[in-house]
Amino acid sequence: MKNLIQRSALLAACLGLLSGCTLEPIASRGVHMTAYPENTSFRSILPAMPDGYMRLYIYRPQAFIGMMDNPVVTIDGKLTGNPKNAYENKFLPGSVFVVDTPGDVAHVSWLWRDGKTDKVLTLSAQKARTWYLRWHIPAMNFPGERYLEITTEEAALKEINTLRYTGYLKLEQP
Repeated sequence: MKNLIQRSALLAACLGLLSGCTLEPIASRGVHMTAYPENTSFRSILPAMPDGYMRLYIYRPQAFIGMMDNPVVTIDGKLTGNPKNAYENKFLPGSVFVVDTPGDVAHVSWLWRDGKTDKVLTLSAQKARTWYLRWHIPAMNFPGERYLEITTEEAALKEINTLRYTGYLKLEQP
């Protein structure tokens, strides 16, 4: 019976992807996704940014391209998801999550399933207190050419309000 339920959930997830629906199996495995009424945004429920912190909006607008890749974002070496279980990862296709990180400098990278990281972004509070990081996948979708890139607030806001909100993290001071 358990196998039948798992197969049914997988079939429902696949059909949901094809129709553009929100995936309930993912939501039931610990990733928080919330639907918001029209003209509202997940940003309206975020706590105020604490003093001495930077706020990072990390998003992945592509819902289908590269959906099998589930890198895990790290900030100053701290994981924002589970590298071994995509269902416990905040960085899912078609999603946005928010991190408040302490300090004047943050080092953001991403881990692949093999534990490797490609590159590190260094963000400075002197330049900005709020950062928007967009997952880049080239049109031809070549492996290894996927990475986080810094984008403008204007460009980010056009995309993030249409994405699933997968959570908020406040990293603690060391």
